[in-house]
Amino acid sequence: MRKHKLTKRFICAVLAAICMLSLTSPLALASTETRVFIEGSLIIPRDVQGRVVNPIIVDGTTFLPIRAVGEAFGREIEWDGARQAVIVGTPPASIPARGANIRVFIDGRQLTARDAQGRVVHPIIREGTTFLPLRAIGEAFGREVHWDARNRSVFVGRGTLTIRAGSNEHIVTMADILALEPRAVTQRHRDEIRNFTGVPLAAVFARAGVNTADMRTVTFSSEDGFSAVITISEALDRNNSFIVITQNGNPLGTIETGGRGPFMNVVSLDMFANRSARYLNEIVLS
Repeated sequence: MRKHKLTKRFICAVLAAICMLSLTSPLALASTETRVFIEGSLIIPRDVQGRVVNPIIVDGTTFLPIRAVGEAFGREIEWDGARQAVIVGTPPASIPARGANIRVFIDGRQLTARDAQGRVVHPIIREGTTFLPLRAIGEAFGREVHWDARNRSVFVGRGTLTIRAGSNEHIVTMADILALEPRAVTQRHRDEIRNFTGVPLAAVFARAGVNTADMRTVTFSSEDGFSAVITISEALDRNNSFIVITQNGNPLGTIETGGRGPFMNVVSLDMFANRSARYLNEIVLS
């Protein structure tokens, strides 16, 4: 009888362990996934059937499905399986016969895709889905591409914020902001209440390792040349100074799309809201 009870206890323990693994393993997988941000907005890559497909990394190069690339950059992309060619935008007058590798044509010209080290890379096919090298496509469209190793995130276009304190420079990404768990932020502008989502500026400084000692002022600079200044005490007030990324639940957008972001600083206790820098790209402590 005792042996039977021990066996039952052992089986229960094993089943409990399996249940725990089944609950925790998705989280473990999620922590290793690569996220992609286009102009500050997180995208959900999908294949041609509309199924979610995670980005893949091969030898340090991030690849996205064709459909996801097309949607991210707002371009029509066609797959020519017979000639193993990816056609972006205007097709070329002619496409050479099928070669050893998949070719990419952008507005009629063949692209020689290269990784961050300048090595030639080619599109790949995984489980019937064609993946394109993100950096090469982004740069072909004139967008900067940044890799955030700490947060396993790729940023195409805007999505990074520079903070300067004395001779030190710190780069903050959208993934850093999201890691700080943005919360509701309100700002009274005359008789209007503005609703944002963001994080305290002090928390951003702490995450980036910015030394605020002996600093007196914080200057916010925008892409359009506007700048605003607040005191260091205002900047470190976690209930007053914020970096925001959405307004009324929507991403701030970019200057080209008529938006305000992707980053903007907000001083809650600022009745006239004249110290908020849209299109924020640099913060200087002095």
